[in-house]
Amino acid sequence: MKGLRLFTAVGTILAAGTIAFSPMTAGAVGPDVDGVVFAGATGSLSPAIGLLPVNGTYTFSSSVCAAVSNDAADTLPEAGLCTISANGTYASISCGTGTTGGAPLAHTDAAVIAGSETVNASYGIVFLAGVGVLEGTVDGNVAAGVVDILPTGGDCVNGVTQFTAAGAAAGAGA
Repeated sequence: MKGLRLFTAVGTILAAGTIAFSPMTAGAVGPDVDGVVFAGATGSLSPAIGLLPVNGTYTFSSSVCAAVSNDAADTLPEAGLCTISANGTYASISCGTGTTGGAPLAHTDAAVIAGSETVNASYGIVFLAGVGVLEGTVDGNVAAGVVDILPTGGDCVNGVTQFTAAGAAAGAGA
């Protein structure tokens, strides 16, 4: 029975995804829908993040990135590989818990997502124990997602100098 529930849940998610990313019918005016999944690493954090509160700056580059876009004018969604380059500020409460880009009220960090087209994003992330909720805009459209971070340079006691990050985000607009 457990397998059946999992199959039903996956089927429901796939059906919802199919509806969300179905091309618009001829003559219909629909939303611009975009999605991205990624993994990568921060550059060297300045200053390192430890157990005590600290503010600093970071950079991020993706090592793996895939995106899908279905603009209102598209008859079929566009999908492909991409790259993400980002930078911004962080306010760490304690290792793995804090914010970037002034989140949750501001979205001041910047990213460029390049693939078949280049889009600009502004965002902020709220992290709790390494799991983050991303909010922002992509080319003026509202976007949201989730980001997981894992220390890969240093440790929380002596100071983390680098994180790997993986996540997904989606957005839609008029």
